[in-house]
Amino acid sequence: MAYPPNLPVLALALLLLTIGQHALQHASALNVTFLGTGVPLTSPIRFGSANLVRTANATVLVDCGAGATQRMAAIGVNGQMIDAVFLTHLHHDHIIDLIDLLLDGAFGGRAVPQRVFGPAGTRRHVEQVLELWDHDLERFRDNLKAGSAGFDFEVTEIEPGKVASFNGLEVEAVEVRHVIIERAYGYVLRGEGRSVAFSGDTIPVDSLIEAAKDVDLLVHSVIVRDLVANNPRFTNGSNILRFHTPSTE
Repeated sequence: MAYPPNLPVLALALLLLTIGQHALQHASALNVTFLGTGVPLTSPIRFGSANLVRTANATVLVDCGAGATQRMAAIGVNGQMIDAVFLTHLHHDHIIDLIDLLLDGAFGGRAVPQRVFGPAGTRRHVEQVLELWDHDLERFRDNLKAGSAGFDFEVTEIEPGKVASFNGLEVEAVEVRHVIIERAYGYVLRGEGRSVAFSGDTIPVDSLIEAAKDVDLLVHSVIVRDLVANNPRFTNGSNILRFHTPSTE
């Protein structure tokens, strides 16, 4: 998988980013903050996969893995500020914090449903989340001024192509291949004259190369081959390697 030499490629599994780098900045350009770069295995130093993208007039999440809402709070962002969440795919390490995000936004006064964009199956997953936590949601609806709408999701199941626009921030979905899941997407976001592409979990695919060839920043998820192949917790580490892009590519 060859990228143009002038394109910054960030290997998330190898990168440590200070979470406070963009803290409390006024987003006058397109700003990207890594809230978490972790994997399904619990880590003492990494939260789950989640990326915050901000412009002067829009704030969105790409994926919502474990601890995303807590990491947002650390930089002065709450759920009420999130215009939309874009899910790359429906594996738990990319979506498990959705309920915390929903509640945080409603507690903060959001009076409209939290918008979520994702592949086919997203609506069913969200319905299951709401059913699971219905006992909590019901008492919050009855006792908070936010009203019932703030405790709900508005789901759009997407296809490749332009999927949304928020106050000048344009979002395009790119179909990628995570092999073990039927539908997975990367995203290209454009705003304030800048652009960023997120691969999500994928093997090398031409669709992503084409979509990302002119962006200012590519955020690409990778897997470190030796760490997986030699990990005694995996019964078949080589099988996991088939679902991701190796860090050496």
